[in-house]
Amino acid sequence: VNIAVKNKGNSLSSNIRLEIPMLAELDSPYQHTVKETFSHEPVEVKRLDNNNRVAVFQLDSLLPGASDTITLEYLLNVYPLNLKQLMANNYHNKLFPQNFLGASEKIESNHPDIVRKARELTSACKTDLEKARAICSFVITYLKYDLNSSSRNGGALTALRNGSGVCEDYASLFAALCRASGIPARVVNGYCDPKGTGDIWNLSPGERFPLQGYRHSWVEFYLHGSGWIPADPTMDIQSGSMKYFGSLPQASHLAQNYEDIPLKVRYKGAQLSVTWEEELVGL
Repeated sequence: VNIAVKNKGNSLSSNIRLEIPMLAELDSPYQHTVKETFSHEPVEVKRLDNNNRVAVFQLDSLLPGASDTITLEYLLNVYPLNLKQLMANNYHNKLFPQNFLGASEKIESNHPDIVRKARELTSACKTDLEKARAICSFVITYLKYDLNSSSRNGGALTALRNGSGVCEDYASLFAALCRASGIPARVVNGYCDPKGTGDIWNLSPGERFPLQGYRHSWVEFYLHGSGWIPADPTMDIQSGSMKYFGSLPQASHLAQNYEDIPLKVRYKGAQLSVTWEEELVGL
């Protein structure tokens, strides 16, 4: 993660303080953070809700035209998983599932329309797994993927009412219907190989791969005795086979957080330009 800071003004810029979102302390069963390093020593690491973190960096000053780049590096292990593995193992969970039962921004699980639809979809189901499967099947068949939808990224209720959206809408509606059915669920933000194979992540040592354009959202729902189970309804749109329900057949998904946190910048003096760039680097 490279954050480039440049003084675009004609005078000195000083007391530059950046609060940069870090990779969250994730407990998704298919990803493990081995190591993290920083090009600059943070003055503080803030721990927020849902295991989100923010690193605070202080730059003394930048002359007109001068720039500096703060780099955050993470070494990750990412694993393929299937439902049989997950059902057989009780993964350690850092986050209490109750945190993901109530309504939240864009996941309006207590709205009467969401509650009514959840009840309709799950009335004949006997287990939480059956409920989640029925909800996933509905989301896949009901929503139309549309990058140009005027309601895209509008949240679960908007997706239910309009019937179209993008990956975030698929994930939000899935999560909201699960929560309305008493199943803890959370939206995962990160990156995904569009082909679902993970092949594009296989890089030669030193090879760089920009992640721009690969941003993606999916879901994890919680089953007691098994932990967090991944599901990606967007990836199953074309096949309709539920291949990505409870399964990530290849190491195709890179999780980043369960709630997006904005970058914050504060400074004195001339105008600053701050740009954000993420890439993979082969080892």
